[in-house]
Formats: sequence, structure tokens, C-alpha cells
Amino acid sequence: MPVNGDEHRETAVAALADRDYGAAGEAYSRAAWRCLAEPRDGMSPFAADDRGWVGSGLAWTATAATAYRVAGRNARAARKAVEGVAVARDLRATTDDDAQAACFAEFVADCKAAGGLDGVADAYETAADAYREVGAALEEPTEPTTTPLYQAAADLARHVARGSANGEIVLEWDHRCPACGSSDVNWVADGTYCLRCSTPMDAD
Repeated sequence: MPVNGDEHRETAVAALADRDYGAAGEAYSRAAWRCLAEPRDGMSPFAADDRGWVGSGLAWTATAATAYRVAGRNARAARKAVEGVAVARDLRATTDDDAQAACFAEFVADCKAAGGLDGVADAYETAADAYREVGAALEEPTEPTTTPLYQAAADLARHVARGSANGEIVLEWDHRCPACGSSDVNWVADGTYCLRCSTPMDAD
């Protein structure tokens, strides 16, 4: 189902198609602000929400930071990332849902990575610890992954792909997965993994 801000996201996607990453960053910023202010009509971003519709706003914030970096606007990317970190931390502090709190912790790490900020590895480790605690407590650990919040986090990883053909935001990368040959990769904490099969990219 749509969330507020989708209209600006469409503008961002069109800018990406033209490789106008600066314009894409601005459109994703507008989409993020719209969603974070009111994820859906009449919905407060701070109200209890077991679906996590606000996740799209966080994902678009991180995507905006990435677009700015690709455009060579590193200072603006860093500021956008700081914004995303602050919002994700605030939302994590206001939720009573441990599964959502873990996902917000991951968004903190994603925003740090997108903007080239310090502390990326530590942030991902914090998120991983939170996910492990949640997984141990839930009877069905996969249940939260079907919510819009978790889907937004997953879509972010797919959308900002490191590859030559498949990612909508393309970063230069000249290595290939030793297992499946894909050039699409994802950086997690201190490791680099294949986006297709999760094999470490430095594996023999």
C-alpha cells in the first residue's frame, strides 16, 4: 500500500534514470520528509504502529544520502546521513516494539554507511545484537519481516546496489563474487558480501 511521499519518489526514480543523482537526492529528501511527517494520511510517525509505515521515510533518507555521494556532494550526503541517524534513533527510543527497535538500529547503521560517517561497523554490530535478542524471544522470528518497516529496510539494500547493471544507484565496483560471479555487493559492518548469494567477496 502507498505511503505519503510516493509522488516525490517517482520524481527521484526518473532522475536516476537520467543519472541526475543530485536531483534524485533532492527528490528522495522531499519524499522522506513527507513520509516522516505523516507516513499515511492522519497517521503520526510517533504513534504506536505495528506495521512501521515510517520505514519508507528512513529508507528514502539513506537513499538520498547515497545519491548525493554519487553526485560528488559529499558534505550534503553527510548532513543527510546525520539527519537519518537522528530520526532513526528518535524513533527507536519511542517504540515499545523490540523488533521495530532492532530495525531502527539497522537504519542508523545504513544512514551512517550511506553518508560515509564514522562508526558504521559498531552501528551494524549494535543492530545485529538487537536482532539476535529479538530472534531469541519471538516464537516466529520471520513474522516482523513481512511488515512495511522491514520491507523498507530490505528494499534499501536492493535499491542501492553496487553493480554495473542491476542497481538503480550504480557505484563503481570491479570485483566479482567467487561463488556466483555477480558484481553486485553489499557492505555490512567490516565485511563485503555478494548481494545475490551472501558469499564473502574476499572468499577464495
